[in-house]
Amino acid sequence: EIYTLSLHDALPIYAGNRQVLQAARNYVDEFPEFFAKGYGIGLSGKARSGKTHLATAITIALIKRWGVRPFFLSVPRMMRIEKERFNNPELKSPIERATTADVCILDDLGAEYSKQTTRVDQNLSWVEEQLYLILDERIKKSLPTLYTTNLSEGELEVALQERVYRRLQEVTISTYVLNPVVGANTPDPKFAELLSKKA
Repeated sequence: EIYTLSLHDALPIYAGNRQVLQAARNYVDEFPEFFAKGYGIGLSGKARSGKTHLATAITIALIKRWGVRPFFLSVPRMMRIEKERFNNPELKSPIERATTADVCILDDLGAEYSKQTTRVDQNLSWVEEQLYLILDERIKKSLPTLYTTNLSEGELEVALQERVYRRLQEVTISTYVLNPVVGANTPDPKFAELLSKKA
């Protein structure tokens, strides 16, 4: 079981969600192997589909079972705090914590782009640089990164742009869709056995 938060209660039990819950359990069970390779997973789905709830359950389980030191924060809030440091440098940098934590959970990735209609916005360029910095540093240190997003894979790729999106793909082995259409969740072939096995 994943501790404290019940995975059975976390999501409506559609066939695809059973697969997601099983993958979450297996990720926790086999975490030393994933940690050694610096791999995380992504959770995609519409608002209120249970992504953050499930990511929280995974995080709590990793703390209790394996003693990890996580960093969990929504991406829009992280960027807002980082900007506040321009005027208040005494604030602790969430980006620095995100690059060094045993496991980093980027919640609501892509929300910072949802209200933008142009790709030339300077603010977005700054956000992309910060995301690239986080992912690049975590890859160098071989540290796992998990994320949640309201966007589809295609939408996320467009939002993040190729450079950041490629880095994201390097640190996550599979993205699971909550409340999916049939056949939407297919684990990376390299890890299909680990993520899909039944207890």
